[in-house]
Amino acid sequence: MARRVGAVLACLLVLLTGCITTEEAELFRSDIRKLKREIRRLRDEGGRRTKALQSAVDPVAARIQTLQKELEAVRRTQADFESRLTRTQREAAKATGIAEERDFRERKIEKGLRELKGGLEGRLAALEKELTLVKTNMGFKGPAVAPARPIEIRPAGPTTPTPKPTASSPIPPPTAALPPPPTVTPPPAISADDRGHNAALALLKAGKWKEAREKFQDVLRRFPTSPLADDAQYWIGETYYKEKRYDKAILEFDKVVINYAKGNRVPSALLKQGFAFLALGDKASAKQLLTQLVKEYPDSEEATKAKSRLSSL
Repeated sequence: MARRVGAVLACLLVLLTGCITTEEAELFRSDIRKLKREIRRLRDEGGRRTKALQSAVDPVAARIQTLQKELEAVRRTQADFESRLTRTQREAAKATGIAEERDFRERKIEKGLRELKGGLEGRLAALEKELTLVKTNMGFKGPAVAPARPIEIRPAGPTTPTPKPTASSPIPPPTAALPPPPTVTPPPAISADDRGHNAALALLKAGKWKEAREKFQDVLRRFPTSPLADDAQYWIGETYYKEKRYDKAILEFDKVVINYAKGNRVPSALLKQGFAFLALGDKASAKQLLTQLVKEYPDSEEATKAKSRLSSL
């Protein structure tokens, strides 16, 4: 730009030399030199400002990157805390369920004992009446109920024949044996055809993720010890995965791995956890989970899918 301005001024100088004096030409040249110096100064100042601005922008950009990393760390920490909180709540609910089941069984046993006691007391009263009737028929006078005597054991020897009862003193036949005590049956187990679980699966197949999730959660609340509990927990995570709420899906799948470690849903939960981390852009966590799946469940169908995905990472 400075060169263009100089050239223009030089041309003007050439055009004007013919009609101005030497003194005026010298003043004109002096102005031109001052203008060039001002242009250079402005150019240098612009360069300095550009460098200063760049030096100010670089720390801001570095700070932004640092904040992004810190935010990612906070998000992972939050997910870990939520997982621990959920685990604690699950253990508390399980303990509450065990205590309630124990109280139910104790009440059931207590009720059975009361019924047994009532039956024995009624039977004892009937036996006392029958014993009183026998003693009355045999002409025995005394208290209606005689105290029990210990059985006397005599040495072997000649025995005297026992007199047969006469027709005038009949002995009533023995009564029936005491009824057996009532059996205490445990609470009914939850079958694989539980209607709530099947209804939730129907909602899941229909693509009604929220309704299906609420139904599975209700199954877990009502039947925490059911054989279908790990299935219900897995499908809860699947509903979040279908909604692309990957953070929530990871937490729900983690409950399957922790609370139902011996169940058959663990490989599927690990696989979906890995896919969810991939969807969030966290390849390191995804690779770790998929590798764990291949190592711990090498013969599963999920391990085959995990190997295929690992090969593309």
